This record gives sequence, C-alpha cells and structure tokens, in this order.
Amino acid sequence: MNNKGFTLVELLMTIVLLAVIIMIAGPSIFNALKSGKQESYDIMISNIKTASITYFEECKYHGSGINCTINNNKVTVTLQELVDYGFLTATSECNDNSCVNVIKNPKDQVDIGACQITIEQITKEMGRVEYHITSNSTDASCPQGDLGSVN
Repeated sequence: MNNKGFTLVELLMTIVLLAVIIMIAGPSIFNALKSGKQESYDIMISNIKTASITYFEECKYHGSGINCTINNNKVTVTLQELVDYGFLTATSECNDNSCVNVIKNPKDQVDIGACQITIEQITKEMGRVEYHITSNSTDASCPQGDLGSVN
C-alpha cells in the first residue's frame, strides 16, 4: 500500500514541539505587549501635560474661543474638551451617520474623555512659571493622581 500522510507519532511530536516553543516564547511576547502599552500610556500622559499647558494659556488670554474660568491660578477641564478644542489628538470613531474623536487609554482601550484634570500655574522664584497637572477622576481607566509638573 502506498499510504500518504502523517503517523500519530509525527503529529504528537509536532504538537509537543509547538507547545514547547509557545512556553518559551509566550512570556517574552506578553511582556513586550505589556511594555508597549505602558510606553503608549506614558506618551499619552506627556501629551496630556503639553495640551494642558496650551489650554491654560489659551484660557488665560481668552484665545481659541475657549469658554473657561481660571480660579486661584487653577482651571479644570475634561480630556474630551482638550480633544474638542484641538489641543489633544484622539482616534476617530465613525458610525453610519457621523464620526467623533475619542481618546482612549492605551492599556485597556476604554474611552477616557470624561476624565477631569486640574491645571495649576505656579510662579516660582525669578518669575519662572511651572504648571502642575492633577487628575480629579476616580475611574480606574482614567489617569490617577498627580500627573506631574512642567516648567
């Protein structure tokens, strides 16, 4: 007989070999994905800080048609407002009728437009200005706590 195909032993060895490869390569692939998401998140936080400073300055000098109020050198804004005013980039999501710009957390792809931040302008020695950005949101997908300061 001229049988063509694989024997049961050959198939089992192939499956075992693939399982070993996955066991060896799997953790490093998952770590690379996790690291990439963290780097994207860090870049997003940096972009939020830059957008926040621009927003504060535009608010201070009543530019770009922004409707905001600065109280005690502080202003509060949502991330979606930063997107809507064009200070922060977002992804466009479209349905049959329209498209909207949505900002998502790179770690879990959840819409974080409702997240609120407070931008505070602090004048240091010799007139140097520093901006301090803090998250006001308790939602786990939102950036949490102190987002840092920018000179």
